[in-house]
Amino acid sequence: RAYFERTRGMGYAAAHIVLGSRRQARELLEVLEADLGLWERAVLQYSLDRPSVHYKGRIGPVPAGSELGRALADMEPGELKLWQQGDAWHVLRFIRAVPAADEAFEEVTDRLRAELTVVECSRRYQALLAELHRDADVVVNLPGDPAARPLLGEDVAAYVNGEPLMMGELADVLIEEFGDLMLEAYVERLLIEQEAERRGLAVSEEEVGERMAAIADQLVAEQAGRQGMTMAELEGSPTGADAEAADLRAGLLRQFVSRRDVEATLLAERMVAPGVEVTEADIAEAYGDLGRDRFVVEELATDSVPAAERMHRRVQEGLSFELVARTELAEPGAWVQGGLRGVVSSAHPYYVYVKDLREGEVSGVFKEGGQYRIIRVLRRDPPSDPPPLESVRETLAQEVRLRKSRARIRALLVRLKAEADVEVRPN
Repeated sequence: RAYFERTRGMGYAAAHIVLGSRRQARELLEVLEADLGLWERAVLQYSLDRPSVHYKGRIGPVPAGSELGRALADMEPGELKLWQQGDAWHVLRFIRAVPAADEAFEEVTDRLRAELTVVECSRRYQALLAELHRDADVVVNLPGDPAARPLLGEDVAAYVNGEPLMMGELADVLIEEFGDLMLEAYVERLLIEQEAERRGLAVSEEEVGERMAAIADQLVAEQAGRQGMTMAELEGSPTGADAEAADLRAGLLRQFVSRRDVEATLLAERMVAPGVEVTEADIAEAYGDLGRDRFVVEELATDSVPAAERMHRRVQEGLSFELVARTELAEPGAWVQGGLRGVVSSAHPYYVYVKDLREGEVSGVFKEGGQYRIIRVLRRDPPSDPPPLESVRETLAQEVRLRKSRARIRALLVRLKAEADVEVRPN
């Protein structure tokens, strides 16, 4: 009967935009009250309730007796209102009242029972799965170092309560879930390696080591920023041993970086280097950014709203930008080290979407430059007086060179794939 009242009783059709702060909600309310035609764009850009974005923020029907229903009860069609729930602020838009259904409770009892069974099974499944995980004895047999031999047998990925999960089974699941898109990254990397061999190009162990060390520095800085610590504090240990800092770097590299990706990135950079020009204007622009509010960010971009929503959901669930890019993006070069990174200053068109974010936070989906984008803040550098230009000229030139190189690498990959003979054979 309670379910009947909730789903068939008096209610309201409404829409909302969910925001993280009262100030941001009030500012947006003022904008929308001045021009309600901006509603759809505001939902897309700002709402934290991403599942409702595809429906222009629509929710409901909202039961009249619910907390939200009581907030909507005194509103008129088209009226806007602020409403707080927990730490979230909602810009509510009242659409219309929804009268109670004509059907009597006794007429739909069997149908309601079936609906409730599905709802309740879904809810209890999550609890059951959590309980099974808690009680299970799981031994993972995937080595952190690909060169290391698994201790418990090469063909076993894990033991679950003593029962082996074979590598072949794991491979089948990965191929079924991610095969089409992940295959693209490996094809692209192989094409770069083949082209490098054709041109007689190679990279040394020293070059790979230097780039890996630079990536490790970035990863440590980001981890420190998320925890509100300095790099020295994060790397430090009660004993002050350097071994702990080395273990931290090695662990981050194992988790987030593929050595073969780094090698292929260096080869690709070498291929496109002759066409990359760094001008004085480029350096002057980069130097000017040093005096502005700056964000080091990761970015995902796609032409499709559903794809953007799916990527945003997966990032919010805790997946890394790199993994989401490999399994969701069709754009070439998602595997290129640093290819998802960029700098957004107060002069950048993305600035409005990141200016209120803290380190580690993710923007909503927004549209810019014809694509739907998601940004995560890795580091924020507040405005400061920049050092003398000559002291940072080489660093700035390297940043510009890498940014231009990555754009040219994507173009190179498009050409190589167009010229290549790639045959994908289904099982």
